[in-house]
Order: sequence, then C-alpha cells, then structure tokens
Amino acid sequence: MDERPRAVHIVADCHGPCCVLSNDALAMLDEAGLAAQQLPAGYPESKASGLQVDLPRH
Repeated sequence: MDERPRAVHIVADCHGPCCVLSNDALAMLDEAGLAAQQLPAGYPESKASGLQVDLPRH
C-alpha cells in the first residue's frame, strides 16, 4: 500500500453491504492513511443504477 499515490480514491466492493471482507479492507486502507469508501451495493448494481464507476487502467 505504500506504493499507492495518496491522491487516489479507493472504492472497496465485494458484492454488497453484507460482505465483511470490504469492511476489513476499508479498515486496513484507513489505517494506512488512504481515502476509501464502500459501494452501497455491488459493482454491477452500482453501475446499473447509473453511478459513475471507473475501473483503473492497467
């Protein structure tokens, strides 16, 4: 995580708010000082509802 630029905003998603893995990831990112949030639903649901979702370029 030290290699991540601090200006990048990270979104955690693991298919909905009931998934505890994204909560764990958010806690780790927060401890590392990185800005992050959880999607209110999973990625497909968020995209289908019209939210802007951009995937990183590799």
